[in-house]
Amino acid sequence: MSIMNQEGNKVVLPRKDPPEFWNLIESHFIKSDPSKWRDLAAWVLREQAGWSYEQIGLALGCDRGHVYRILNQLRSEMQNTFRESSDWPSTHPDKEKSA
Repeated sequence: MSIMNQEGNKVVLPRKDPPEFWNLIESHFIKSDPSKWRDLAAWVLREQAGWSYEQIGLALGCDRGHVYRILNQLRSEMQNTFRESSDWPSTHPDKEKSA
Protein backbone atom coordinates (compact mmCIF):
# COMPACT_ATOMS: atom_id res chain seq x y z
CA MET A 1 0.00 0.00 0.00
CA SER A 2 1.19 3.52 -0.65
CA ILE A 3 0.15 7.06 0.16
CA MET A 4 1.19 10.45 -1.16
CA ASN A 5 3.08 12.66 1.25
CA GLN A 6 2.61 16.42 1.35
CA GLU A 7 5.48 16.95 -1.09
CA GLY A 8 3.64 14.84 -3.71
CA ASN A 9 5.92 11.83 -3.37
CA LYS A 10 4.51 8.33 -3.23
CA VAL A 11 5.50 6.60 0.03
CA VAL A 12 5.26 2.83 -0.06
CA LEU A 13 4.44 1.53 3.40
CA PRO A 14 6.52 -1.54 4.22
CA ARG A 15 4.67 -4.78 4.62
CA LYS A 16 5.23 -8.48 4.36
CA ASP A 17 1.71 -9.62 5.05
CA PRO A 18 -1.66 -8.08 6.01
CA PRO A 19 -1.28 -8.54 9.79
CA GLU A 20 2.08 -6.73 9.75
CA PHE A 21 0.60 -3.87 7.71
CA TRP A 22 -2.40 -3.43 10.04
CA ASN A 23 -0.14 -3.65 13.10
CA LEU A 24 1.93 -0.81 11.60
CA ILE A 25 -1.21 1.27 10.99
CA GLU A 26 -2.53 0.55 14.48
CA SER A 27 0.68 1.26 16.37
CA HIS A 28 1.73 4.38 14.44
CA PHE A 29 -1.58 5.95 13.47
CA ILE A 30 -4.73 4.65 15.14
CA LYS A 31 -3.45 4.05 18.67
CA SER A 32 -6.69 2.38 19.85
CA ASP A 33 -8.93 5.27 18.74
CA PRO A 34 -12.27 3.74 17.62
CA SER A 35 -13.18 6.77 15.51
CA LYS A 36 -9.95 6.41 13.53
CA TRP A 37 -10.80 2.75 12.83
CA ARG A 38 -14.16 3.92 11.48
CA ASP A 39 -12.50 6.60 9.37
CA LEU A 40 -9.95 4.12 8.05
CA ALA A 41 -12.75 1.70 7.14
CA ALA A 42 -14.44 4.51 5.18
CA TRP A 43 -11.16 5.24 3.40
CA VAL A 44 -10.68 1.58 2.46
CA LEU A 45 -14.24 1.37 1.15
CA ARG A 46 -13.63 4.44 -1.00
CA GLU A 47 -10.11 3.69 -2.24
CA GLN A 48 -10.16 -0.10 -2.51
CA ALA A 49 -13.81 -0.99 -3.08
CA GLY A 50 -14.81 2.10 -5.07
CA TRP A 51 -17.83 2.94 -2.93
CA SER A 52 -19.39 6.36 -3.44
CA TYR A 53 -19.52 8.95 -0.67
CA GLU A 54 -23.27 8.33 -0.47
CA GLN A 55 -22.83 4.57 -0.01
CA ILE A 56 -20.22 5.06 2.70
CA GLY A 57 -22.49 7.61 4.39
CA LEU A 58 -25.35 5.13 4.42
CA ALA A 59 -23.10 2.46 5.96
CA LEU A 60 -21.79 4.86 8.63
CA GLY A 61 -25.02 6.73 9.24
CA CYS A 62 -23.85 10.16 8.07
CA ASP A 63 -24.23 12.37 5.01
CA ARG A 64 -21.89 12.37 2.02
CA GLY A 65 -20.41 15.77 2.92
CA HIS A 66 -19.33 14.43 6.29
CA VAL A 67 -17.76 11.39 4.61
CA TYR A 68 -15.88 13.69 2.24
CA ARG A 69 -14.52 15.73 5.17
CA ILE A 70 -13.60 12.57 7.11
CA LEU A 71 -11.62 11.20 4.18
CA ASN A 72 -9.79 14.47 3.51
CA GLN A 73 -8.85 14.80 7.17
CA LEU A 74 -7.75 11.16 7.35
CA ARG A 75 -5.61 11.55 4.22
CA SER A 76 -3.91 14.61 5.71
CA GLU A 77 -3.32 12.91 9.07
CA MET A 78 -1.85 9.83 7.38
CA GLN A 79 0.46 11.99 5.26
CA ASN A 80 1.73 13.70 8.39
CA THR A 81 2.10 10.43 10.30
CA PHE A 82 3.84 8.47 7.57
CA ARG A 83 6.33 11.04 6.37
CA GLU A 84 8.91 9.76 3.94
CA SER A 85 11.53 7.69 5.73
CA SER A 86 14.94 6.74 4.34
CA ASP A 87 14.11 3.03 4.63
CA TRP A 88 10.74 3.32 2.84
CA PRO A 89 10.80 3.38 -0.98
CA SER A 90 9.46 6.65 -2.33
CA THR A 91 8.87 7.90 -5.84
CA HIS A 92 7.29 11.00 -7.27
CA PRO A 93 4.35 10.14 -9.59
CA ASP A 94 5.76 12.34 -12.35
CA LYS A 95 9.05 10.45 -12.22
CA GLU A 96 7.57 6.93 -12.33
CA LYS A 97 8.34 4.97 -15.45
CA SER A 98 5.33 4.08 -17.51
CA ALA A 99 4.99 0.48 -18.59
